[in-house]
Amino acid sequence: MSSAIKAGTGPDKDSQELKQRQSEQRKQLKEQQRSMKAVMDQHPTTAQERKRFNNDMKMQRQMLKNSQKAERRTAEENQRFAKQAHSSSQTVLP
Repeated sequence: MSSAIKAGTGPDKDSQELKQRQSEQRKQLKEQQRSMKAVMDQHPTTAQERKRFNNDMKMQRQMLKNSQKAERRTAEENQRFAKQAHSSSQTVLP
């Protein structure tokens, strides 16, 4: 095991924290949407209003999914660049 893994730093910890944070964001959105739906169910609504509401909820989920996907890609690219920079800095010139 490398010292970076033992110390709990580095790309593995960063990716784990990212996954945890994104999971928490999804849970928060799910809880928020559940409560919004409960409030909507308490009031009489037309079919058009329900359709618009459901579409808004779907768009919120898609926006979160897309932003998290972009965030993951950025993190992966940063890890890749850091790894490349680290490996190129260790090459010994004659």
